[in-house]
Amino acid sequence: MSEFALQGKTFVILCLGGLFVGFLFDLYSAFRSVFRVQRGLLTNIGDLFYWLIVTVVVYALLFITRGGEVRLYMFAGVGLGVWIYERLLRTGFSAFLHSFTYRICRLLRKLGRLIGFGMPQALLMGFFVYGGHGRKSSCTRRNGYRKKM
Repeated sequence: MSEFALQGKTFVILCLGGLFVGFLFDLYSAFRSVFRVQRGLLTNIGDLFYWLIVTVVVYALLFITRGGEVRLYMFAGVGLGVWIYERLLRTGFSAFLHSFTYRICRLLRKLGRLIGFGMPQALLMGFFVYGGHGRKSSCTRRNGYRKKM
């Protein structure tokens, strides 16, 4: 393969990597909005992890395509890929990612309540409602359930 063809292939692959970097940013943004992360320490830590992941992805692509050789057109390819993602794909993917991450987090919260809190809470509920001896305890409300905290 000629050098020009190899450079063209590298440019296209890095443009696709730029699309992936834009997608990762929208994914990170969606998780921040679902978990309602405000500006501060958590945002700084999340940004640091995002940029570490992006750095690993870009350098992995550089090593795979050109053996780690860095040229200016390679960064232009990543930039073009991010720009294409921002202009053409962001609107649709962003809405999808926000609804998808919201549903996943809601499912994880329900599973966490069921697994982490639901079973022990149900066992404790039975213990406090019936006092551990099969009769109602005095620490329960009138309807037989403990007050939620």
